[in-house]
Parts: sequence; structure tokens; C-alpha cells
Amino acid sequence: MNDIVFYFEGIQRLDWGFGNPNKTATLIAELMVAVWVLALSRRNVLFYCAALLFTFLGCCLALTYSRGGFLACVAGLSLLLLFSSWPWTKGTRVVILLCLAVVLGYMIHIGASRRYVQGISETDNSIQNRIEIWKKAPQMMVNAPRGWGLGQSGLAYLQWYQPTERDQSYRTLVNSHLTWLVEFGWVGRYFYIAGWVVALVLCLIKRQQKLYPIPLGVWLVFAVSATFSSVAESLTLWMLPVVFLLGSLIVRIKTKQMITRTQWLFIVLLPLLVCLIFLIVGSTSNNPRIKKTREAIVVGSGVPETWLILDNKLKSTESWAQTLREYMHSKGNRFCLAIGDQIKALAPQAPERIVIWGRPSNIDSKGIYRFLPSSSHIVLYAPQFYPQEVAPELLERFRSAEVYFGEFSQSPFLYLWEKEVSVIRTPGMADYFSNWTELLSSGPQFGKP
Repeated sequence: MNDIVFYFEGIQRLDWGFGNPNKTATLIAELMVAVWVLALSRRNVLFYCAALLFTFLGCCLALTYSRGGFLACVAGLSLLLLFSSWPWTKGTRVVILLCLAVVLGYMIHIGASRRYVQGISETDNSIQNRIEIWKKAPQMMVNAPRGWGLGQSGLAYLQWYQPTERDQSYRTLVNSHLTWLVEFGWVGRYFYIAGWVVALVLCLIKRQQKLYPIPLGVWLVFAVSATFSSVAESLTLWMLPVVFLLGSLIVRIKTKQMITRTQWLFIVLLPLLVCLIFLIVGSTSNNPRIKKTREAIVVGSGVPETWLILDNKLKSTESWAQTLREYMHSKGNRFCLAIGDQIKALAPQAPERIVIWGRPSNIDSKGIYRFLPSSSHIVLYAPQFYPQEVAPELLERFRSAEVYFGEFSQSPFLYLWEKEVSVIRTPGMADYFSNWTELLSSGPQFGKP
């Protein structure tokens, strides 16, 4: 499979093998801060080497056309300028101003500056999409106290939070911090934030020390870049910050700069405060009403009247969830529905209606029939398993269920199900029913036996 190539106004954006110019920009921005370590020796030759490397890297940063990388670089360099203890002679000022002028001039020359101002002077879809996604992150955290699961944030947003009239697909929340905060539970969220606070505090070396403020600047670049794109998933981009963190730790140990009580309080309390803010913001907006538990996703308020037991393959696609949300909206969201991937998730629930779609997990387990309440009405929708695969007790329950296959279904399971039950063939349908949501509410059957 060919790598994706990114362009801006017909110009290919620079990529150093990451498959994403934003990741390349993050590495370049980290290096633009890190190269000034050479100037700590106070030797003119090394200072000029740092200045040349900085200029070269700045031009490379422009070629990525990355707005997040540019902002991260500005944040890191601003920290260096504000807290640097270097001797600001007339010569050093001229050299630094000349380097900045060359980089900025090159950005203007190749048109990178036009991309940087997009979203301020005009509407930019990339920025607008990010904002729409980020606005839902607190609600996603509140709705899933245990987290949505690693690698599931993009799919969760697409299925349950993205407006149904839009069809963009996302792997993440286009923000490393929010992606992991949504995927972790509250405990993981606290420790993730605390980890960042610890790293930044350890880099707060006293002003007299030579390494200050470069380690903090590198970490700030990384943190800002990860805010505007999902770049922190690349282990390569962690290497430089970790090296400077270890350097800061060594300096702290050698100079006996221990973490103070105030800093410890900051490390403990700031993550709590951030989590509390997310909790409050996420609780104020609860539309749609969704709750993610370990066993299921509950849509609507109250006790679920219907359980939808899904095949894992189907659960990993977006179309069924969008169809479901549209259906529930058309019904005024007046009923409550739970979605799981195995019959075990039902315990100790006794819903009015259980719809089993595809091949749920553990369908062939011997004791699984015990989790099916005797009072529930069961519907099998295009089952992807043979009747002989399930325990006799479970098959007996299925004999009194509604079993649906499309009129034109080519399913290999259909023939054997027709031997066991009176299969309902839905007119005009094959192996997928466009009106499958009618199975979720009690009422007249659709289709014909």
C-alpha cells in the first residue's frame, strides 16, 4: 500500500518518513529548541553552528506547512527568549534576528504563512472539524467512566457523537491528549495528566543552571504539537524530550535540587482540578444520552427496554450506529437501548426484547443460555452461526424466537435455520436490512414467514 502524500496548494509537504507532515514538524520544532544546547559553552563557533542549524531547521519546518508545528515552535522559542541566561551582546542579537528574518522570509516566499493564517481570516474545514471533535471530548469522558478503550476514540466519536449528516472517518480525536484521556478511565486520566505535570516540573531547573530552559522548551513543543494533532503516538517523537528529561533529572540529583512541597502539591492537585473541569463541562452537555459500561453501551435514559447483541465485526463499523441514532431521533429518543457484544452482558437484566445480530461472542458456550431471561422476547437478525453450534437449551429458546433473513439472502446459515424454525423472509432484502431498526421496538413483525 502506498504512503499517503500531503499537499498544500499543489506543493508536496515535507515528510521525513513519518507518513504525516505534522509529526515531521514536531520533530523539527523540538530540534529547533534543542540545538541551542550548543550555545551553552559560550564559544562563538558553537553559537554560530547552533544559529545555522536553527535556520536550516526553520526552513524545513516551513516546508511541512504544519500550523501545529509552527505554533509549538513559537511556544518553545518564546520560553527560551524569556528565560535565557545567555549574554545578550549586540552580535548575538544581530545573528538571532538575522536567523529569524531568514526563516520568516522563507515561510512567506513559499506560501507557508498563508496556511498559518487560514482559519483566522477565513473558514478552514481542518480547524472547524478539530473544534467540533474537541468539543465532544469532555462528554465522551463523562459517558465512559472506564474509558472507550485504547484505539477506540475515533470510532466512538464517529458512531455516537458526530452529526449524522457528516460522514468523515477519524482514527483518533486529532489531539493526542484528548484521544488518550477519552480512551482511558478516570484513574488513567488522572495519571496521564500527572505524568505530564511531573515531566514539566522536573524540567524546571533553577535559572543559574545551564540546561535551563531548553528541556522545558522541548517538552513544551511536544505538548503543544500533541494538542493540534495525534503526533504523540510516534515513539520517535518521545526520544528527544525523554533525553532532556533525563538530563534535567541528572542535574537535579547532582545539584540537590529536590522537588519542593509546593511542587508536589501542584503535581497532585492540578490533575484533580483538570479532571474535575472535564467532569463538570462534560456533564452539562449530555445529548445524546450515552453511557459506556464495561459490558455495553446504553443509549437513552432509564432502564433499557431492548438489548442489541452485536457481532464484533458489525460493531466496528459506523453505519449501524448512525442508522440507530437517526431512528431514535425520529422516535423522539423516547426509549432506552443497550448494545453489547455477548449474551453474558445481559446479566442481571431482563429486557422486554433481545435482538441478536450476526455472531455474538461466546454464542457457542455451553452455559450461555442461562443469561437469557425467560421473560424476554428474542429476535435473531441474520444469524451468522449454525443452530447446531449452540447448546440444546439455547436452541430451544431460539425455536420460539423471530428469525429474520432477507428474501434474496445467500447466507450459508439460512438452510439449516429453516429446518429448525419458521424463518421470516423480508421482501426486497438480501443479507442486510435497511429497515432493521424496526426490530428494536415491539410491534407487528415486518416481513413474511
